[in-house]
Amino acid sequence: MNLKTLFFAFLVWFVPMTISMGLYDQDSQSYLPNFPVFKAIMLSLLFGLTYWFYRLLSKTGFGDWRKVAFTFLLVSIIFDMVVLVGLLKMELAMWSYAILPGYLIAFFGLGWLLLKKSKQIRV
Repeated sequence: MNLKTLFFAFLVWFVPMTISMGLYDQDSQSYLPNFPVFKAIMLSLLFGLTYWFYRLLSKTGFGDWRKVAFTFLLVSIIFDMVVLVGLLKMELAMWSYAILPGYLIAFFGLGWLLLKKSKQIRV
């Protein structure tokens, strides 16, 4: 695990989190324009950034793709537990069915498709 991987993992968490804060209306306590559109934006950002960073990592040495995917997952979980569950009081059950599946599919699915494939090409 290198610093570049940790930095990319942090950005994959930070960018959607920052944008989500702008899409939340404090007065009505709801997401703008509505929850399905909000969720689609968040998943698009998650998958788009993960794809982009995995492509950047595939051009350089990155080690085992599973370690990269696990690093992305671990960084996102740690920051989610601190910010979403800790500070914003999101229920752990809601986080586990609303956010965790997206992380697993994005990090391990795209990791398998992009990083494993690029490593096989280099050998």
